[in-house]
Amino acid sequence: MKHLDLFSGIGGFALGLQKVGFETVAFCEIDKYCQTLLNEKWKGVKIYNDVKEITKERFEADGIELPEIITGGFPCQPFSVAGKQKGTSDDRHLWPEMFRIIKELKPKWVLAENVRGLINIQDGMVFETVCTDLESEGYEVQTFNIPAVGVGAPHRRERIWIVANSNTGNVEAGRERQGRICREDTIEGQSSNVTSSSEVMANTESSHRNDNEINSRNGKSEAQEILGDGSSIRGESAWWDIEPNVGRVAHGLPGRVHRLKGLGNAIVPQIAQEIGKAIMKAEQ
Repeated sequence: MKHLDLFSGIGGFALGLQKVGFETVAFCEIDKYCQTLLNEKWKGVKIYNDVKEITKERFEADGIELPEIITGGFPCQPFSVAGKQKGTSDDRHLWPEMFRIIKELKPKWVLAENVRGLINIQDGMVFETVCTDLESEGYEVQTFNIPAVGVGAPHRRERIWIVANSNTGNVEAGRERQGRICREDTIEGQSSNVTSSSEVMANTESSHRNDNEINSRNGKSEAQEILGDGSSIRGESAWWDIEPNVGRVAHGLPGRVHRLKGLGNAIVPQIAQEIGKAIMKAEQ
């Protein structure tokens, strides 16, 4: 399936989805550092600088195939508890642009991600708007709260995942907000409980990591994956392959501030991979 990756960051969606057979035909990312990483991992794939550049006509002019799935972690700053929570009044509220692209390109699938605050900000109206926008275009929408720990990560990192499919035709839009369900989910039966404080947790300080745990790891990190020197996402190591052995620092990449920003903004590729598996199964 052809994949358009909006608000790409360091390529978490593309990394997870390519593991199950998706082909990314274009990225859209404004950050120059992230663009460098995307160019390194996905050589030759078109990277648009601004989401407002993307139109059906532009895709046709650039010779890019129309995508069957559009993904995007549309900017979370308007909804994050770490920010001012301005919601739709924030100039970084770019869901309307993502929705415009969906309406123009008409993919069969849409996969969106955002912080948990999306479901509460402005009394839930932002979350409801995203869902009803998609329903108004004939998509059936399912929403999930899948934390990183749901795929075995040693930290919680709750995120809202919105999965939409146009296969079922028009559905009733504008359902009552109190009827909207955001399921609390795990992946493959793994516990969604937060790990205990005695376990090794994600930390920006490498000195907080257990040396024996670090030395015993066999797998590659997300950052190593993006640089092209690793192939596993999960299942090939006893350790959950999310961080390199220096603790939330993308080993081998220059610029610690850029590294931390990229990792902090990234989605968990393992979750995208599992959702991608489910989509492929549904297609079959």
